[in-house]
Amino acid sequence: MGRKSSRRNFLGTAVFAGGAAAAGAQSAGAQTRKIPAVDLIKVGFACVGSNSHAGLWAPTINTVEGSGWPGRTTRMLITHTWDSRPEAADQFAKQFGCEAVKNYDDMVGKVDAMIFGGFFEAPWWPQLTRPYIEAGIPCYIDRPIGHSMEKARAVVELARKHNTPLMTCDGHAILEEAKIARMLVEKYRKEGKEIIGATGYNYTTADYPQHVIHGLNYLFTTFGLEVEKISLLADGWWREKTPTNPVQMTYGTLTLLYNGVKVEGAEDQKRRFLATQIQVQDEHSFSNLRIYYSKGQNQGEWVDIDNRQSRYDPMDRQYYLNFPTVLYMQKMFETRKMPFTYDQILLQNRIFLAGWKSHLDHGGMLYAVNDLPDDWEAPAVYPDWMDESIFQ
Repeated sequence: MGRKSSRRNFLGTAVFAGGAAAAGAQSAGAQTRKIPAVDLIKVGFACVGSNSHAGLWAPTINTVEGSGWPGRTTRMLITHTWDSRPEAADQFAKQFGCEAVKNYDDMVGKVDAMIFGGFFEAPWWPQLTRPYIEAGIPCYIDRPIGHSMEKARAVVELARKHNTPLMTCDGHAILEEAKIARMLVEKYRKEGKEIIGATGYNYTTADYPQHVIHGLNYLFTTFGLEVEKISLLADGWWREKTPTNPVQMTYGTLTLLYNGVKVEGAEDQKRRFLATQIQVQDEHSFSNLRIYYSKGQNQGEWVDIDNRQSRYDPMDRQYYLNFPTVLYMQKMFETRKMPFTYDQILLQNRIFLAGWKSHLDHGGMLYAVNDLPDDWEAPAVYPDWMDESIFQ
């Protein structure tokens, strides 16, 4: 980078900057009204414009009039923001009572934690996150963490080197129903039963990297990461035609070949099985799963888990689906303990990319996860989204 930025780990060992509440009150007091008499975690929010989670997460952190959110419910306060389109950062700053900065690394030394909430910026996560990771600032990075394993590893290994906490996931990885499904898998294995297969569907707006990945994370939580092969059978990977995606995605089926299941307190299952997930749009159910398991020789049974979309109140979906991710962020920011290890983050991304390669290069056939070349790079929706001169 051309400009010099502070690289000191001002966070120390999870001791947040004194006076955070006072600083936050000056920049966001009008929007948040009464600030609690406790130190708040000063958060920088990057990538807040097009196709960002800013609209879902920010109102639950910096509460604003008309958002539908009842009031302050976290220890966090967004104090600074940046976007590659300055007008987007300015609009976000005005709405949520924070300060827009000019350069992507201008928040170093000013915040205790970072949220990178965009999707179109994903191919540039190594550059955008680098100054913050080098400063030891805990970072939440929206999915996916890399369009190639080389780029994903660049982010993760830099974090490992500087002992910087990272988190990348989505609401489906921590969805209550996914955890219920995992508890059932653990129960059956401890009873000596084997998982013999699974079917289900995932609500998606018909695109692989942004919404099919939700269902993939759901399956990771349920069955683990012992994925031998993966396939994405679809007519496209994005919800509209673009230069990098000439065929609009209108259908899709995701299939994972597991080489077994590992459960603490039970013998590792060696029996392989398929978990298949149809990608659909449904106004009622958000994701469901039927797990087939053996009861004994030539005997089988199944169990159904279903996540229903609550439409009783406009806030319900935000509360039940989106807000838990915000609480997971806060826990990591406070404790510096990652919910997923560096190696788990890398393996999740490898499986995700292998599914993309199955669709693009192998006609939707099952593709071995370990065969994915580190330098294979998935296409970006908009390859010119970022002006790379900002990194010089």
